[in-house]
Amino acid sequence: MAGGSAPRRRAHALLAVPLTVLVASCSTVPTPPPGRSALLWKAATECSAGISSLRIDRVDEDGSVHGVTLSRDQRQVALDSDRFNTCYRQRAGETLALAASPARITDVGLLPSRNPVTSVTVQVVDNAVLVPVVVNGSRPAWFIFDTGASITVLTPSLARQLGLDVPRDAQRTTAQVAGGQQVQVPLLRVASIAVGGARVDNHEVAIYDIRRSINTGATPTSADGLLGFDFLGRFTTTLNPRTRTLTLQLEELPAR
Repeated sequence: MAGGSAPRRRAHALLAVPLTVLVASCSTVPTPPPGRSALLWKAATECSAGISSLRIDRVDEDGSVHGVTLSRDQRQVALDSDRFNTCYRQRAGETLALAASPARITDVGLLPSRNPVTSVTVQVVDNAVLVPVVVNGSRPAWFIFDTGASITVLTPSLARQLGLDVPRDAQRTTAQVAGGQQVQVPLLRVASIAVGGARVDNHEVAIYDIRRSINTGATPTSADGLLGFDFLGRFTTTLNPRTRTLTLQLEELPAR
């Protein structure tokens, strides 16, 4: 890569086509463009952070990445490029999927605000806060409120009740669940997940028996899953233990 321009590969199928960091001659970093390129730019710059031999200059709408190499050690550049490409393929897909499933609030809650807001009543069982969660428009299930969980988790029992099958070749990821434990979990995409009027469509969740992971305190037998930061982090979240109310608010209306 250090010796000149590499062949450009089109990346219409972003995750199916190996991506190549291209050598560019510009010496300044431009302002990232709006829209899809901005999302891909964000993924690329996050993956290049800490890689001193590479600098990202531009990301095209089709996902092609242009950059410069800052080292003469071609072996190190090759290793860093492989590291970047692996990260970028995953991060770009996650970023685009997140943008394709924006958060919205479909009702007006109890708090007066110019921004959309919704509130629900929670339960406290065995020192755990349980939130009513509706998955795919079904009856409410009770999820443990856990901003420390990196991903929302459904128990296998709830998944079966909802008619969700986990294929043997389902994508897996390492997730942080209750108690900070790291576990390998299969992923599924549900049509929608909602708390009161706060809803996210096309949302990815994990399937896991949370009773295996909670090692501090008692585990409520009524818990059907964990409501994690991947959902809660999209909103300004206020938990009032005195009134046992959870309020979710959007700071701005999502783009239509």
